[in-house]
Amino acid sequence: MYCEKIPDPIFLSDCDGDWEKYEDTIYQIFKSDMIDHRPTFNGKPVDIIHEKIYKNKERSFWHIISEGNGDFDRLPKMERCEKVGWVKPLILDDGNCEHYKLWIRHHDQSKKNRYYIWCTDIQYMVILEDRHSHYKLISAFNVMPYAVKKYQKEYEGYIKTKTPT
Repeated sequence: MYCEKIPDPIFLSDCDGDWEKYEDTIYQIFKSDMIDHRPTFNGKPVDIIHEKIYKNKERSFWHIISEGNGDFDRLPKMERCEKVGWVKPLILDDGNCEHYKLWIRHHDQSKKNRYYIWCTDIQYMVILEDRHSHYKLISAFNVMPYAVKKYQKEYEGYIKTKTPT
């Protein structure tokens, strides 16, 4: 059972098992949600990484549907592809749900704060980085069972102090 705010997953079988059609279908959802009708978070627009393009699709798209190292050496993962449409609803959520968890972590490499948005009902996470005038979509992924305790601990630590970890 999924949250009513979250659209149904898009399966490869919805595109008759045709990978190219599926890739285009999920990209159109991503494009509509994150480029054509950009969401806002905390009153600021959310942007994606436009600088790197592969197969006429932005790096951010490839990053949220795949796993691995490097920008374009990653392999698509069906469970990530299926949930492309979940990114925007989590960003837009008002947080008035017992399953919605939000905390901030300071990222050492970028020297910026990152917002972790986690829906524990569907075990899905979106990470945004604060770039002062806007937020940048860093990643979105399924929270695996082995990582639940780690994220719960981070969330609880943040809630106690209200300072980035």
